[in-house]
Amino acid sequence: METLRRLVSQARLQSARRAGGPPSFELRDAEPGKGFGMLPPPDECDVFYDIEGDPYFPDGLEYLHGVWYCEDKDWKFRAFWAHTREEEGRATANLLAFLVERMQRYPNAHIFHYANYEIAALRRLTAQHRTGEAAMDQLQRERRFVDLFRVVSGAMVASEKGYSIKDLEAFYMDKRATDVATAGASAVFYEEWRNTHVKQHPIFNAE
Repeated sequence: METLRRLVSQARLQSARRAGGPPSFELRDAEPGKGFGMLPPPDECDVFYDIEGDPYFPDGLEYLHGVWYCEDKDWKFRAFWAHTREEEGRATANLLAFLVERMQRYPNAHIFHYANYEIAALRRLTAQHRTGEAAMDQLQRERRFVDLFRVVSGAMVASEKGYSIKDLEAFYMDKRATDVATAGASAVFYEEWRNTHVKQHPIFNAE
């Protein structure tokens, strides 16, 4: 019955949205261990993690791990870049070393990501490169990772066509006007850079 109510609510919200209405949502009934009930207490030392991959690279390449975190009351972004298969392994090892060290320093902190791709990719990378497997096991055993997709999809019914980050940006920011507006566009932009070897943006010089 709950599933039927959710589907009816979502159809109503999406129909209104397609008719030109503003983004809208309805909160689902609270349930222990679901939706917002999955969120740990906030900690100022929490880490927000995302990953970008290039599907055009032979067998794929996870070329960027990005973390957003607060250090000395100043928010910082750190990028772990990889432009070759060898660099992919080093970036994975360096990322996991960073995460483990931070979680040891801040025992109440967590690592927030969106959807399961990050976890699946890290498990694959640690096995493929035979690096960081113990660190990944430790982080998962301590339940440091928090999947915000499961939080959001379990907590609300939205008017948008999906629950990806790009879909839900309608609720908290203006529509993107940049060249890189979707994950697919990001992969194309990166592949074009690889093909031309022209660093078109100073972000490629980040650490």
